[in-house]
Amino acid sequence: KIFLGFGLDGDGSPATEVMTLTQGGSVGIGTNAPAALLHVDGIAIIDDLRFDSLSSHFIKNDSNLLRIAGDNGIKLQSYDGGWQDRLTIIDNGNVGIGTVSPSEKLHVAGDIKISGSTAVINLENTSGGTQVGRITFDQTGNNKLVISPHYNNAANKIQLAPQNNIAATFLGSGNVGI
Repeated sequence: KIFLGFGLDGDGSPATEVMTLTQGGSVGIGTNAPAALLHVDGIAIIDDLRFDSLSSHFIKNDSNLLRIAGDNGIKLQSYDGGWQDRLTIIDNGNVGIGTVSPSEKLHVAGDIKISGSTAVINLENTSGGTQVGRITFDQTGNNKLVISPHYNNAANKIQLAPQNNIAATFLGSGNVGI
């Protein structure tokens, strides 16, 4: 082993080891028994971490933001008796939770919980101006689930269309067509 240290003790050997290089080529910083090619025992500050010779696989501090890049997307996994995929971002920007092949901008395989004093889902169509539909669960007073166009207008309507066949229409005026 080769040790790099500062200061000398009484017999001329380094008093404080700060880095170790083993015969096998492993480097230890803060440890004299490295368990991998590079073993750092302590806090390490790394500005740009590359995972192979490709410049497209890295973790980087980018203007105080953590930037994670992968050539074919990014996976976050956790270990629960085996590695489990938890979050996947593929090249086209689609995000999957519980799936490794998201087919939409957000694809969730499993249950979703939205909570708050008034839980709201806004559905926005920006193709012809900003049009918003809203699904709200409100527990103030009586519990109620409200499905509505966001803007109050008698021309607004909500339609129930199983298998794309309109079965009922609720008009903003209060009239119902079945």
